[in-house]
Parts: sequence; C-alpha cells; structure tokens
Amino acid sequence: MKKPAILSISCILLLGILITAYTAFAGRRPYKDLNASDISTAAVRLSPPDKTVQIVEIKELVEYLKDVVIYHEDNAYTEYDGQGVTFMLTMRDGTQTSIMAYGSFLVIDGVGYKTKVEPCEALNNYANRLLNREDAMIVLKEPPRLAVVCGKTCFNTLLGTYSWQKRNPDGTAASIESDSAHPLSCIGGSGR
Repeated sequence: MKKPAILSISCILLLGILITAYTAFAGRRPYKDLNASDISTAAVRLSPPDKTVQIVEIKELVEYLKDVVIYHEDNAYTEYDGQGVTFMLTMRDGTQTSIMAYGSFLVIDGVGYKTKVEPCEALNNYANRLLNREDAMIVLKEPPRLAVVCGKTCFNTLLGTYSWQKRNPDGTAASIESDSAHPLSCIGGSGR
C-alpha cells in the first residue's frame, strides 16, 4: 500500500515542477487586449537616424503590438548595438507609455523584457516603412537650423525670425513666435 502513496506524491511533485517551469518560461502578451480606440496619439522615434514620425493609422500599430510576447525581465539590451524603434503612446485616459523594440528585446517604460525576434523585427520594419513614406509626418521638437558645409568646415547660420508650432503629449498645441536682429546687424559693426 505504500507504493501508491509514494507514486501519488511523486506525481504531485512532478506536476508542481512542470507548473513552475511553465509559468517561469511561458510568455505573456501585454497588449493582447489593446484597441486602437484606447490610443489618442502615437509617434515612433527611430534611433538611428534619430527621427520621430507621427503615426496617423494607429490600428496597424496595434495589430503589431498584439503579436508581441514577452518573457522574463532582461535589461541586457543596453549591451547591444543597432536600431531601436520607440513607440510613444498617449492613451485616451491621458497616461503615456513608451515601447521600444530592439532586437530580441521589448522595453516597456524603461524595463527590458526578452522576447521573440520576429515581432520586434515586424515593429522595426513598420517604423522604417513609416519613415520612408513620401507623406511621412516628421515631428521636429524645434525649428531646423541651416548648416553650410564647405570642404571640411561647417558653418552654423543664425536662426532668424520664425513661427513654430508643436503638439504637446496631451494633444494641445504650443506656438512660438520669435524675432531676430537683421542679419547684417549680426556681423559686427553697423552692417554697412
């Protein structure tokens, strides 16, 4: 009669080990319930080339995010080189989140997770397609400055008078109107 008791204890112990191993190595889908209607604005920053693109069609992004499976926490992504694409989402409730796809890592609000390469590659390809579109909406934080290169020398120019608008994360817009001195006044002396 002792054999069935030992056998049942062994089975329970083995089942416990299998459940522990499964929960330790099974992935989870953090965005499986995400809907495009949950997001008010989205943009992606590609590094390199250090450009940010406004995402107009959020539904396509959500479909890519739903495919992502994360495993254990792993911040080793800082040891790798390559292009990272960071999606910045502002949710309808006003909260913000950033999701970086980088090789076999997904970094959610600064915390890295090991993931499969394929979903991250799909996010990376999606971001690069957005950047390379003719109608890409490049987001600039400040007005661009002109630099003149002659040979191996680079000359920065004065920014001059400008009017600038940018969208805040909460959806409002900020405007800047700037005036400057006449260019001839800036070269020293009276400009004559």
